[in-house]
Amino acid sequence: MKVGTISSIANLVCRKTIVFQRNFNQSILFLFSEVDFYESGVDESATVSVDTNYDDFLSDSDNDDETNIAGPSLSGQDEVEPRMRCGLLRESGASHSKSSEDYLCVHKMRNQQLISFCKLTEPKLKYFTGVEEKEFKLLLDVITIPAGFKACSEDQIDTRDQFLLTLMKLRLNFDSMCLGHLFNVKESFVDQVVEHWIHRMYIALKGVNFWSLHEKQPGQYDVVIGCLEVPLETTTELGGPSSSDSNGDNTMKALIGVRESGAVVYCSSMWGGSTSIQDILVDSDFLNFLSEGQHILADHTFNVSDILEKKKVSVNIPSLKNVERLTPQQAAVVKRIADRRKIVDKVIASAKEYKVLCQPIPVKSLPICEEMVFVVANIMNFKTHLIEASNQ
Repeated sequence: MKVGTISSIANLVCRKTIVFQRNFNQSILFLFSEVDFYESGVDESATVSVDTNYDDFLSDSDNDDETNIAGPSLSGQDEVEPRMRCGLLRESGASHSKSSEDYLCVHKMRNQQLISFCKLTEPKLKYFTGVEEKEFKLLLDVITIPAGFKACSEDQIDTRDQFLLTLMKLRLNFDSMCLGHLFNVKESFVDQVVEHWIHRMYIALKGVNFWSLHEKQPGQYDVVIGCLEVPLETTTELGGPSSSDSNGDNTMKALIGVRESGAVVYCSSMWGGSTSIQDILVDSDFLNFLSEGQHILADHTFNVSDILEKKKVSVNIPSLKNVERLTPQQAAVVKRIADRRKIVDKVIASAKEYKVLCQPIPVKSLPICEEMVFVVANIMNFKTHLIEASNQ
């Protein structure tokens, strides 16, 4: 084989390797953006195929004609199976009908950012964050509109994507390495974004008086109270008040107050898992929200009647124990009241869908643990489907 032919083959393989690597990177972006190039109106002649026959490369290199590095041409959509569409990647210069903001977003994704708010579909946004698009935007407005708000450096990722990253941390509890890879930023920047945004969310949501904002309806209890308990990472440094009475694990818990409509109107500070509800009720500011003549619904494990009576607040603590001793009418009343108390369990279960609350919180995250719990609890106020279902 001539030296010139060998050189030509080497140049060809090098050029095609570069094209393949670029196409492979773009195919990863395709999986996250769910872009269908055919439905987007992209010219098929501007696409290249990742699937290439390298035997054809060698056979074509024997002639001195310039080789077409774009691979075999695609004359029509019918020639490509649907399952192979993921291998079709558009070149630069293809038409794009999105807004200028979305165009910049796509440009960032081409620079190795694998995920972005503007490219997520509604189902994927809800999976990653737990909220719908309208709830995402409303929550973002509540946080960013107040004067003095400032996001982290937007030279790396914009404000919406910083908020998306934070919600993904709360919802799926991805570690910093994973989030850094998805958003193409350093792990240290991920930690900075999460801590900054959780603190800003805490301040913004703390400033909203949900107790007055969500008034109770006639015939409903003023508030239904429950306990939100989160696990802590097991370590010899913890113990004592952080140990839970229920299972002996290291936990922390907060007192939650919910309207029967499903709105979270109160979330206390965090307390050690072995702290009694009575102590939390006395030492927290919950009693300051109550006034004479109000009615509270609580779990049968909450022995707080004496404390609330001093505030001249009545509390109903339904218990299904020994229900067989009651008349059918009395048993029906007790069961109906107990069913009304389930709303707080439903809200807590919805909050526990955020994995940061159901997976052990590491020791390094303890400084922001209280803020995280408060933020997640109040995000429930933006989940319209939860409140609408409770009102039915």
